[in-house]
Amino acid sequence: MKKRDKRETHLLILDMVMLVLLLLNLGLIIFDWIFLSITVQKVLSAYLPNFFAVYRDRIHADFAMIDLGFVAIFLIEFFLRWGIAIHRRTYYKWFFYPFIHWYDLIGCIPVGSLRFLRLLRIIGIIIRLQRLQIIDITRTYLYGQFNKYVNVVVEEISDRVVINVIKDVQAEIRDGSPVTDRIIQEVVLPQKESIVLWLSHRLQHIASNAHA
Repeated sequence: MKKRDKRETHLLILDMVMLVLLLLNLGLIIFDWIFLSITVQKVLSAYLPNFFAVYRDRIHADFAMIDLGFVAIFLIEFFLRWGIAIHRRTYYKWFFYPFIHWYDLIGCIPVGSLRFLRLLRIIGIIIRLQRLQIIDITRTYLYGQFNKYVNVVVEEISDRVVINVIKDVQAEIRDGSPVTDRIIQEVVLPQKESIVLWLSHRLQHIASNAHA
């Protein structure tokens, strides 16, 4: 048991290290993309000339090589986790891992927009940390805003579905159909006494409230 907990602790530390490296890498990619703007370069050269010169000559000029350094680390971690998955028999076949984690592998291709697939790796790590209760993203501002808009969309869709169902039912009742007749024969008529009793109680309740 202790040995298993130790392995899980090592994987947890690996997740934390990879999360930091992925955030650093994506931050560098975004900043370098912004740095391509002539306007940004003029602003930096005017207000932060030392930073501009160092970044232009040492980072931007060798950005591809720096990114390849990150890619090498990501690939080592990918194959390490693949080996662990094989050892633990996590999946039915040993070769399932790269297909299930395809975004990890494709995100390592240092070409344009494919780099941003590394964001999916960040999401995957955050979900694992959330599942292990290491972090709680439900208390963050971004999650609150995301959940708020998701609820609005779900409520809107639900309202539309309910309205469409009611319209369909109204049309079925108005036009008549075998389904409607079957519902009446098999559901409504056997419960006729209960329905009449329930309606009478409701009418009495409404009448008593009206006279109160």
